[in-house]
Amino acid sequence: MRADGTRPLQVSKLGGSFNPAWSPDGRKLLFDSNRHGSGTTDVYVMNADGKGERRLTRSAKYNASPDWQRQPS
Repeated sequence: MRADGTRPLQVSKLGGSFNPAWSPDGRKLLFDSNRHGSGTTDVYVMNADGKGERRLTRSAKYNASPDWQRQPS
């Protein structure tokens, strides 16, 4: 959505997506999801417009609450 709250855009599939974390530059979104029906969660990344989704982990364990590593300035 815009900074003023107008024009919201749904960028993930309904249900099963959790713990979003925006990249420091606001261009990417990390989140965890159980969308592949494995019974656990994996970490995904997508562009801010909802395109280019990629699954980053494939594990029998829960992968949750992803965050971006920030480089010291």
